[in-house]
Amino acid sequence: MIDTILLENFQAHEKTLLELDKGVNVIVGESDAGKSAILRSIYWTVFGRPSGESIIRQGAKEPCRVKIKTADGHEVVRVRGCGQNKYEVDGEVYKAFNKSVPEDVTRTLNMDRLNFSLQLDPPFLFSMSGGDVAQYMNKLVDLEVITSSLSRVNQMLHKSDDNARSLEASIEEKE
Repeated sequence: MIDTILLENFQAHEKTLLELDKGVNVIVGESDAGKSAILRSIYWTVFGRPSGESIIRQGAKEPCRVKIKTADGHEVVRVRGCGQNKYEVDGEVYKAFNKSVPEDVTRTLNMDRLNFSLQLDPPFLFSMSGGDVAQYMNKLVDLEVITSSLSRVNQMLHKSDDNARSLEASIEEKE
């Protein structure tokens, strides 16, 4: 869970500190005031998207920085601009390259695509193909475990049926 988010030179935010409560937090404000940018900053930190320097506030003399502190005391920092492109997790520095995000960032923040519904995203699952939806649902309910369990039960039933037929044949033979 996220406790605080500090945005510095991120899109419309020169310096914004958000202290979040446990549970649901609501962000309200005028149009084009930077509400969506707050979500985008978390997304940028977790997934490294968008790449490039489009997230840096126009006219900024310092790099863009997003600092996320979690409820369990961890701190993740993403920095871009002024020759810097890095992540920090609890003080350990990782250089950012390509579009990959260090595994420690992903593990520390414990978020994936399912945690986000950005402003222009289509409704979840409706934008996926039927096969992708089925795969997602199978993963969600751990269908592999269910399938292997059913397979084992069927094997046991077949064995029991074979045993029963064998015993019946033996009884008939003895009669």
